Amino acid sequence: MAPATEVSALSIMPTELRHEILTHCPDPLTLRSLALSCKAFYATFSASQDKIITAVVSGFIHPSVQHAASAAVAASKLPAGDLATFRRFKDEHLKPQQVAPDSLTCAWSMSDSLLLAPLHDHVKYLADDIFQELLGRLPYPEAGGSMASEPNDSRPSATELHRLQRAIYIFQMFCHLFDREPNYRQSNANNSQPIDVWRACYPKLAQYEVHQQVCLHEYFVGLIAKCFNEIVWHDVTWGYLGVDLITRTDSTLAQHVLFRGLGTLRMLAEARNYQEIHRAPRVTWLEPLSTKMQTLAQLGLGRL
Repeated sequence: MAPATEVSALSIMPTELRHEILTHCPDPLTLRSLALSCKAFYATFSASQDKIITAVVSGFIHPSVQHAASAAVAASKLPAGDLATFRRFKDEHLKPQQVAPDSLTCAWSMSDSLLLAPLHDHVKYLADDIFQELLGRLPYPEAGGSMASEPNDSRPSATELHRLQRAIYIFQMFCHLFDREPNYRQSNANNSQPIDVWRACYPKLAQYEVHQQVCLHEYFVGLIAKCFNEIVWHDVTWGYLGVDLITRTDSTLAQHVLFRGLGTLRMLAEARNYQEIHRAPRVTWLEPLSTKMQTLAQLGLGRL
């Protein structure tokens, strides 16, 4: 007599229930782990992959933010120097939105959703940090026209938060595009009009989106300047070499650090004192520093 086959509880669970469990995963990484945990979940996932991924992504990132998030993820995958791909990207992701933001849920692949998860973590942190900083500033007007005497402990509305998150995603998109701009210019060297990423994308942005990017640029440069200047003021080696402070929003040094993207900016935002700033990876400041600072680093003298 043949031995009885052991039946897993998951294999006899209704498909609809497994589908419901998968769609309630908190993030794409959890979804992937659950889908690969057994044949039953994998079969359910494979049968409705697009719907399940879209449901999971919409659970941790609001639909009104997804269009901008999709643009940032797509920009991170653009091949360097391929102008045709850049133009297709620009036409696809920077076209004006013709529908209400809440209905802009995007279709996500598993690979793109896995790229999105850590990026959204940075976006959430920086958006919250910006609101906390702005709401804590004094003075600001209260109802009736009087000026507040204590920091505002209120929270931004969901609409305000999602608006800022969209702007931060667009900022990250430009970080990827500016990183590829030298390659675009090199591949277009024979053309009398060199590629300018900002000029190519600017006409496709709404006026308020342009203002958002200007405001974010100034805010993030201020964050970089605060951290960098803290080292200049207290580091003996930097003082001896006469490293200049960042005092302008168009500082070349600040631009190099700025366009390393949200990961670097979050690291600087989390640094609360000189020791934490000084522990930042060497690469944060090394590339854009003056020649004498780079020479110092190559000789192994001091710490950047």
